[in-house]
Amino acid sequence: MKNQARKLAVELSGASLRPWPGAWRRGRRPALAAATAAVLVAGLAAPAAAFGATADPTASAASVPAPFTSWEQLNAVQHRMDATAQALEDSPGQGDQQALAGVVVAPEDGHVTLYWHGALTSAAEAVIAHSSTPVVVKPASYTAAAADRASALVAQRIGSAGIAYDSISDPQDGSGLHLSVVGDDTQAARARQAIGSVDVPVTVTGGGQIGDVLADDSRANDPTAGGAAMVTPICSTAFNIDYHGRNAMLTAAHCFPDSNDNRSTIDHPDKPFGTLASPISSNNGGVDVAAIYPKTGTVFSPTLWRGGAQNSPASSQHKTTVVAAQKPKVGDWVCNDGARSGETCNIQIIEREDYYNGVGMKNQPTLYTKGWRAKSRGGYVARRGDSGGPVILGANNGTTSGTPSSQVTALGVVSASAGTGAYCGNTKCFKAFTFVGIDDALNALDDAEIWRYDTTSHREEPQSFAGVPSATGTLPVLDPTVDEEILDVNGNALGYDPTTKTYLGVPPGNPRGIWVPVPQPGGGWWFRNPASNVNLVPAGSGSFHLMPLVNGLVLIGHEGRCVQLVPGNPPKAYMGPCNAGDPTQRFVFAPVGDGLRSRCLSEHDRLVSAGQAWSACCRGIVGPTGWS
Repeated sequence: MKNQARKLAVELSGASLRPWPGAWRRGRRPALAAATAAVLVAGLAAPAAAFGATADPTASAASVPAPFTSWEQLNAVQHRMDATAQALEDSPGQGDQQALAGVVVAPEDGHVTLYWHGALTSAAEAVIAHSSTPVVVKPASYTAAAADRASALVAQRIGSAGIAYDSISDPQDGSGLHLSVVGDDTQAARARQAIGSVDVPVTVTGGGQIGDVLADDSRANDPTAGGAAMVTPICSTAFNIDYHGRNAMLTAAHCFPDSNDNRSTIDHPDKPFGTLASPISSNNGGVDVAAIYPKTGTVFSPTLWRGGAQNSPASSQHKTTVVAAQKPKVGDWVCNDGARSGETCNIQIIEREDYYNGVGMKNQPTLYTKGWRAKSRGGYVARRGDSGGPVILGANNGTTSGTPSSQVTALGVVSASAGTGAYCGNTKCFKAFTFVGIDDALNALDDAEIWRYDTTSHREEPQSFAGVPSATGTLPVLDPTVDEEILDVNGNALGYDPTTKTYLGVPPGNPRGIWVPVPQPGGGWWFRNPASNVNLVPAGSGSFHLMPLVNGLVLIGHEGRCVQLVPGNPPKAYMGPCNAGDPTQRFVFAPVGDGLRSRCLSEHDRLVSAGQAWSACCRGIVGPTGWS
């Protein structure tokens, strides 16, 4: 019998890591796990009234579609169809080559219509076989995921070109997208040129009309631009970024103090626009930044709210374009553009802070690293609720700030207050604050990129600070041709026991603790254990990503949860909410054969924590910034 390698998934339930044959599937990403709490530097939002619609009590039986004779009868059939449609959408095993494109429920037709790209998965076939209502399957050229990606690109590109549109719609049949542009055929032609090439066909027509809204766009209800207000707690958004290949928004990590990962606008607190995408570090010299993935059709763009604060008249607020990003420098004159304060300028960067403590709502200090202290040369320039908001150079020349312009340069993300504050109105205000530089922020998020509008090419382009040392250290350089040991701070190697089929700690040098790094097309890593012929991969889908910490250590995480090796006899491996302060989650990669490194790791970590010099055995192996 052939000894074929099996795909083994790491369970994300908090139980012991164990092999899960066949559990790896391409398809929808699972919901993010709750992140470890970090002390918060922002206030709480006031509740808002629920926003929704009620049924029309005047609807008559005469309007019921045939062949139904009452709405109760129609609703009973529709309920069963909706259940089938939802089960098809959620069915596992979907990927780029076989997946749902759309599903149409029409009780009057007597069946559910499923549009599917590629061959049906076994899970989809099972849903259809057990459905209480007929399902008609029709072929589709594109998946729903491909359409979603294309729709986001279309919105970004026509938005940057200043083209007004009614809607970008998906007919659910997998044939492509439809863009309805406000204006005539000339505007439609402009839109086609601005869109360029995307992965699915886009039909563009003119004559669209923008619908009325219940309120003027503002920081309080439009989260597509940076500088918008979000709840709960009250914080601000910063800049549109690319995080792990997806459209995202940058903000502060301490804006997620509990297990609630969803965030909403001030005006519509019951309608989340985004959810936490990145792991949260707490009280370990981590970088105070986080990434948010969009929800419910939200598309983040490289624009920024400027002008008045969130509670000021909408007419005082306006959107401008982010055209560049640069590293901060002491002496730069900058603007804070947090939603609670609005745009405040006449602020100068006065010093670099390697470490700083932010005091949150629980009045507990939270240690962060890589900050910049900025101080007002006038009055109060920051207040609670600005956390996570953008720090900018107000003009595109990168030298001055204070005069509103149509283009801005991204400089950083507001993190914490500095100095003694005073109450102004119902919140506390400050003349100084600390922010995270945009380079440190992006590098701390796995070398994320910021989206900006290039004024030369007239296109949205990503800007990266990859190659610039990360704010918390540098990621290890893994080579698929070099075997690695994954060592914890106690010198144990992460290993796999084929007898008990569990992940556990083994002595360095044990073949069960030697792994081959396997790079993945979408970024990140799998790890193969040749001794047991198994793969260490996340449950569900995706890959592990490495997050740098101080002293060259890393977190090994996926979807907000990280590998941890809990001491015991033997140590056992689990998955838990990512916490950079948890020593059981801190690992270093050591090429096989480098025994000196593994022997020195535990002593080095202990001595550095105690503020002592490194031992002689580690000199030449440990450099001034950690493991070389």
